[in-house]
Amino acid sequence: GDQVIRGEGVVEVEAPSFFDISLRSDSLAVDDDLVSAMSESSRQIVSDFGFKGRAGIQVSVHSTGPGASEVVADVTLAEGSVRHERFPYALQLAEGRLRLVGDHTVKFEGIGTPRDSKPHVVLGGCLTTEGSRRTLSFDFDIKDLEFDEKFKASLPPELARFVSNMKLGGVYDGKI
Repeated sequence: GDQVIRGEGVVEVEAPSFFDISLRSDSLAVDDDLVSAMSESSRQIVSDFGFKGRAGIQVSVHSTGPGASEVVADVTLAEGSVRHERFPYALQLAEGRLRLVGDHTVKFEGIGTPRDSKPHVVLGGCLTTEGSRRTLSFDFDIKDLEFDEKFKASLPPELARFVSNMKLGGVYDGKI
């Protein structure tokens, strides 16, 4: 197909043994095959956000000590869209980076819609997992988000009541 992945590596079998393997692709489709190769938490993120598209990747699989290893993936968005299961609109993405460290950390940097899109959204933050506990820390910079009925219907019930009772409407610009 149209997937090109380049790799190189070093494996030292004499004591102390170590390995360092690097994989790289300038434009990799995020398809079912790639998603099935991800860790469970990464698959869940892709599923929750409904990501579709292509990304440049740089992956390092390396030893961190006797019998221990770590995977670090740097992902640069090439093109794509997301639609979180709880958000009423798909957002086209134009820029941004993710760093996945092992099965415990995902860092989001400058994930954004095209600058002239409405709404224009830029996301930064981190998702960490320790055991069964997931911690989210997100910063959203939002411009031109219209408070229409479709958007209001997507809000959690308490927030939807607040928005209705305050008769909030119009267009929102701000940071969350």
